[in-house]
Amino acid sequence: MENFALDQIIKSSLSYYDNQNIKYFEYINTQDVNINIQKENPYNLDNDLIIFFKNSENEKSFNFELLGYFDNQLNIWIWGWLLPNVDYDKTKICRDLLDYGLKLQPSTNSSEHAIIKSLLLNSRQKFDEYVQLEINLSIISYLIKDNILFIYPRKLYTDEKKKNFITIYYFIKKL
Repeated sequence: MENFALDQIIKSSLSYYDNQNIKYFEYINTQDVNINIQKENPYNLDNDLIIFFKNSENEKSFNFELLGYFDNQLNIWIWGWLLPNVDYDKTKICRDLLDYGLKLQPSTNSSEHAIIKSLLLNSRQKFDEYVQLEINLSIISYLIKDNILFIYPRKLYTDEKKKNFITIYYFIKKL
C-alpha cells in the first residue's frame, strides 16, 4: 500500500467503499437472503452459497466468507478469525488481513501503518460512533479490493421485539 497521509487513506477508502455500495445497492439493502452451507461435504466450499432474491427472476448466488460481526448494543466489532465455531476456510480473507497486519513493520514509524496495524490486529474494537465502523469497513474493503465484490451486512435480532441485534458482515465473492 502506498504511504499516503492518513486523511488521504480514509478519503480514498471511503470513496472506494461508497462506489462498491452504490454498485451493489440492491443486494446490500435486502433481507431476502439465504445462506446455504453444505453439511454433507464441508471441505467443498464451492457449494456454500449466499443467495439473494431466492425463487425470483432476480435470484443471484455468490460465494462468501465471514468478515466479522458488530454488536449494535455494545458497539463492539469482532473479527471473523476470532470466532471458534467458524471453519478456517470461511475466514481466509480476514485471516489474510490479519497476516498483512502482522507483517507491517513498526520501523516504518508512520501513523498510517500504526492505525492500519491496530485495526487489523485487535480482535475486538469498541466504537463510540457508527461512523468509526464505516471507516474501518471502508479501509478493509480498500485493502482487499479485487478479492471481493462487496461487503454484505446481515442483521440478526436477539429479541422478539427486534430492538436488539448483531450485524454479521460477509465478504461476497464471485462464483
